[in-house]
Amino acid sequence: ESGDGLQSYQINLRRPIFSDIRVREAIVLSYDFETNNRYRRLKRANSVFNNSEFAATGTPSPGELKLLEPYRAELPKQVFGPAFVAPRNDSDANALRRNLLKARSLLEEAGWKLAPDGRLRNAKGEPFIFEYLSATGQNTDARMNPWRRNLDKLGIQVPDRKVDYALFNRRLTDFDFDMVTIVEPAFTLPEVANYVDLYGSRSAGEPGSGNYRGVKSRAADRVLQAMSTATTLEDFRDACRALDRIVMWSYWQVPELYSNFEDMSYWDKFAMPAVRPKFFQINNSP
Repeated sequence: ESGDGLQSYQINLRRPIFSDIRVREAIVLSYDFETNNRYRRLKRANSVFNNSEFAATGTPSPGELKLLEPYRAELPKQVFGPAFVAPRNDSDANALRRNLLKARSLLEEAGWKLAPDGRLRNAKGEPFIFEYLSATGQNTDARMNPWRRNLDKLGIQVPDRKVDYALFNRRLTDFDFDMVTIVEPAFTLPEVANYVDLYGSRSAGEPGSGNYRGVKSRAADRVLQAMSTATTLEDFRDACRALDRIVMWSYWQVPELYSNFEDMSYWDKFAMPAVRPKFFQINNSP
């Protein structure tokens, strides 16, 4: 096993259309993971630290609250409750409809209303349109088309912008996109430098950084600092879980998937060690 990073559709927070958390939550509600995962081979990502002890569970521990409380006024209230779990669309026959109705309500609260032409528009009459950026050769239709149908029911248009790999990389470097799929690194023990690059406020303004979303959060910066200065596993785990709550409940992304196992074959002539680490990757397995 190994800890799996967050694979998600990352939302570019630099775009004004995504500035309202209610809009971002509505987009998350519209994504139908269960249809895409009809063969049940993959798991829904609910954490920055999937498949590991560093993922948030239950309600915040005293150690987590110590880090989070100074920023209570700036954080979504859900951060202080149960850990994030992505909405499901397969709990009953009406689950998807309920999620889409909730999404429509959130969009209306944020000032986006369905116009007579069937398009979602704001008070200025501007339509709700954002592009999904992908590289030529990536087959995204299987995952995106069912989602587009749901978004279309809400009046949202999501054209697919396919570009060659050179342009794709340049647009990522320059943060020139609306939404893109990013897979964060797997880990045995989370490397703090990776998460500073992904979620640190300073990196949001540095072209070429991993902070594609443009995250700028004083709370996240403080928790990242706590991760870097932790001297015990318990303190480090609390800091990771606090970061997890901030990231997931802020709806900076639409969480997608991960696999909780790696397929491998090996020559059993030499057997396996009697004691094996719980978490390892095939390229550095015992």
